[in-house]
Amino acid sequence: MKRLAAAMILLAGALAAAVVALPYLVSSDGVRAQIMAQAHELTGRRMSFRDAPKVFLSPYLGIEIANVIFEGSPQHPDDPPFVQMERLRGRIAVIPALFGRIEIYQYQLVRPRFSLRVDGDGRTSWAPTGGRLAAVLDQARAIRQAAEPNARIDLGVIDRLAVGDFEIVDGIVVYESAATGARETFTNVNAQLRWPDSTAAWTIRGSSIWRDESVEFSINNARPLLLMAGGSSQTAAEVRTSAFRFSFSGDANLLAGLYLAGTTTLSAPSLPRLVEFFGGRLDVGAAPGALQITGKLNGTPRQMQVADAVVSVDRNEGRGVLQVVIGNGGRPQINATLAFQSLDLTPYLAGLRQEAEIGRPQVSGLQLLDDFDCDVRLSASSAKLGNLTTGSLGAALSVRNGELLFDLGGATLYGGSAIGKLSLKRKEQGAQLRAEAALSGISLAPLIAALPRGAFAADGKADIKLTVKSDGSSVGQLASQLRGWATLEMGRGLISGADLGQMRATLASSGEDGAVKLSGQTLFTSLKGDMIFDRRTLWLRGLELDNTQLRARLAGRADLLSGGLALRARLNANDAGQTPDTLLFIGGVMSSPLVTRDTESVDGLLDPAR
Repeated sequence: MKRLAAAMILLAGALAAAVVALPYLVSSDGVRAQIMAQAHELTGRRMSFRDAPKVFLSPYLGIEIANVIFEGSPQHPDDPPFVQMERLRGRIAVIPALFGRIEIYQYQLVRPRFSLRVDGDGRTSWAPTGGRLAAVLDQARAIRQAAEPNARIDLGVIDRLAVGDFEIVDGIVVYESAATGARETFTNVNAQLRWPDSTAAWTIRGSSIWRDESVEFSINNARPLLLMAGGSSQTAAEVRTSAFRFSFSGDANLLAGLYLAGTTTLSAPSLPRLVEFFGGRLDVGAAPGALQITGKLNGTPRQMQVADAVVSVDRNEGRGVLQVVIGNGGRPQINATLAFQSLDLTPYLAGLRQEAEIGRPQVSGLQLLDDFDCDVRLSASSAKLGNLTTGSLGAALSVRNGELLFDLGGATLYGGSAIGKLSLKRKEQGAQLRAEAALSGISLAPLIAALPRGAFAADGKADIKLTVKSDGSSVGQLASQLRGWATLEMGRGLISGADLGQMRATLASSGEDGAVKLSGQTLFTSLKGDMIFDRRTLWLRGLELDNTQLRARLAGRADLLSGGLALRARLNANDAGQTPDTLLFIGGVMSSPLVTRDTESVDGLLDPAR
């Protein structure tokens, strides 16, 4: 027994001495050649380094190699190195090392720089070009191609290849695509890849700096070997930044580039910040804020569709289909069909007002019209813009060739219907705004109630046509330079605030020229007229009212900024010219008009024939 214990002690001492002596035993040219041969056998790429490897014992038995380079594809000698790093550290298996073999199962890449390239023909610089990994991939590819469609692929018959654990410390990844012209740089990359062997799942977790944002990411793949061989593999991925958060769970496929099919969620606390992250600029102003998209994702990084999508923008939640296509040069096109239960656009109107008040020198987001295209179909059971509320809204929003077009296909409004168009086009010196609308059979009373109140009100069904245009470099200029025209036609209705029949009779029987007291109401059988908008002035070309007792015609102008009035009116009795016409002048302001007899009217000024 004592002899056995002594033997065990001697053996343990010998092993300890051997381990302590390992740094002196394995640091040789032979080890250099062995490591380079193993790397080439595994990856098919040449590995080079200048200095001799250094073996250390603390905190584990490991090896360190300085100034390591893995060259590009042997078939393309002009390619830059696939990866070059300041140091490569590895954890060495102890028992094989005692017999002179270096087996590394954990790798640490210190300050590596990866060059990931996609050529015009689709060739990728990171694809295995030879070695055992390429051979295993060829086996997996052959099995996949021989399998029946949708059949479960058994990878158990493939040679099992030990891979290991990898850690990247303070790395840089440069991605370039000759096909699209895209170039992305990821700095401060710190990540861990665990892939025990070619039949096992892999897990990638890490962080980086991308486009000046801190990014955290994780990827879990059930069968990465099958994925690399062009098959489908269950994948879960998540990307988190302060600008957005993206998650995916489903199948990934690399048969002809990355293809995803599964469920996804994209959320961003600020849409302007999300746009800025991907290279655009959207001033906060009237822009939407929070965004969230969930649904079933199908597609590639350049053509994605989210079916059964739930899209929430500032708590406006719509359901439908969303598609994003990245064209040549990276230009995105957004297509969507979304149905909303309710749609509240009031916050954006408030943002536009704020822009006008603070005098922002440009229209927010106008430059984006040159950067993307879109075709979005919208419907809503109800929609609200300030005091304006519509029902059964159907509309389309499109951006093409630097022009935004909003086409209101139909909506119910104040008991009637509304259609219209609005376009905003980017011009060299700012923006060009054009809008037109046709309102049919609407109740005039609630429409007038939604406007700044004056001394008069009207009720009845009305048809209104409106056309406006403006040019300017800011929201304030667009608002101040509005021009256009409108027509109004009504059947039976009521005007509150003045009894025109009583007013005509009083003035006809009185020779006084003082102010006329306004009160009462006037029924009419028809009311129609034309109006012209010229910046902040409204011109009445002729507003005609008829009833069984009289005919009235009104012309003049109103200052929309100060509310000042300068109008003339002619009241005709329906008695075949037996009673002289009554002429009135309306001054003061909209909220408190002043009506007097008009002693200076020129004959014919208010003639309906003019």
